[in-house]
Amino acid sequence: MAKEKLNREAMYQILKSLWFTKDEVSFVALNEDVILEKFENIEVRSRILNLMPWFFNQCLFAMLPFIKGQELDGYDFNITPFWIRIFNIP
Repeated sequence: MAKEKLNREAMYQILKSLWFTKDEVSFVALNEDVILEKFENIEVRSRILNLMPWFFNQCLFAMLPFIKGQELDGYDFNITPFWIRIFNIP
């Protein structure tokens, strides 16, 4: 969790530009720490989720697909898979 407040508008614009999509993406703040991204195109959403992890202002964003009917407490934002590369291991 970021200790300082993020400039959400700047974050939205930067993420949209990084995602290279002309399709509509909207952002809805559900609370102080959770933002819902709405993608117009399901293929774009899948591509964005497959390209994780996403960082903004040195903060790691845990992005999970929306499941209709699931409460916010049912999502596990504490675990995010990512690749690391380790060199020169004997």
